[in-house]
Amino acid sequence: MSGSPERHVSVISSDMWLDRPHGASIIRMFERLAEARGWDIDLFIFSVEEAEEKRNSLRIHGLKVPSSLKESSGSYYLYVTDKSLKLMRKMTGTIIFDYPLIPSFIAAKILNKNLHGIALVLSRPVHNNPFHPKNLAYRTSLLLGRFFVDRFTAITPFEAEKIGKLTGKDRVVVLPSVLAPEFLNPPGNCDDLLQKYLNDSLEFMLGERILLYHGILDERRGIEKILRSFTEAFKEDDISLAFLGKGPAVSLVMRYQERNTRIRYLGNVPLSVVPCIIQLASVGIAWLPDEPRWRYQLPTKILEFMAMEKPFITSKLPGISWAVDKCPLAIYQEEMSPENLKESVSKALEAKDPSNLCRRRAESFSADKIAKSLEEVIDSIV
Repeated sequence: MSGSPERHVSVISSDMWLDRPHGASIIRMFERLAEARGWDIDLFIFSVEEAEEKRNSLRIHGLKVPSSLKESSGSYYLYVTDKSLKLMRKMTGTIIFDYPLIPSFIAAKILNKNLHGIALVLSRPVHNNPFHPKNLAYRTSLLLGRFFVDRFTAITPFEAEKIGKLTGKDRVVVLPSVLAPEFLNPPGNCDDLLQKYLNDSLEFMLGERILLYHGILDERRGIEKILRSFTEAFKEDDISLAFLGKGPAVSLVMRYQERNTRIRYLGNVPLSVVPCIIQLASVGIAWLPDEPRWRYQLPTKILEFMAMEKPFITSKLPGISWAVDKCPLAIYQEEMSPENLKESVSKALEAKDPSNLCRRRAESFSADKIAKSLEEVIDSIV
């Protein structure tokens, strides 16, 4: 990927999600792209605070959002749409933006015809689901976007097919979720990191067999079903359930923790610490309800469990099955119930992968390989 002409790329994210550990895996992709090509990349992230960070040729700009605006609210998106349009009007060359900012790019493109644009799935907010039949605003922006946006990306072939019906199939490319390098090469100082970040929870994690759920804690992801099923299924067993991350369902997890000593909220940690915690787990949980918003998605935690060769319980949804491929550590469970969860845990504890199929599959989603794919998309439009 070396020897390419100098180029400047601007990236704008409407989602404060990129401030979180899994969002950081996307930042790793841009780091790799900047390092490999020597391109100057500016990444603008709406954030809880104003911040500036430079990582070689990648510059990260934190754009503070007023604390009075609730993330994902209508007023929040009006604010970021206005601010992003002002940013785009000053830019030249290639702009990468997440899907909610399509209207901002359309307006910027009308004002400056020399702009090139890529709609990238930096995140897929559940409230902004393009497949929901009532989401007319989202669908309208995709229909209009086909006349202005150079490329739309999707994270699975199934999502690409759906989006392509609105934007034109020739404009959609598959650019999957990104696996951060930390999961292929976990840090060597895990003992120190675990002591620092887990504190009192470290003894809990070392004491028994652990089911681990990590990522964004959102009730719409079926977390309450997992909590209820675990509570009913494992009343006598030496198995505990741990949650790692942050989100609106933290309070729900804490309520269950108060009633059950084998349920624990571990808090939220930097990306580099997550693989250290996964190493302590016996089985991972990456289960999602079978709903339109999840059906074609690829949760990053799937890739992380596979990279670390950890058995995990997941949903047999098209996007997940495509990513998992032949990985024998994936235990599919359709409906979340006490009986099904107990059976799945039993299967997961026995699962083996002697041929390392799971890790090899995960490597195909590495930050380096996805950065290479993004590079090809950029080269195709300029």
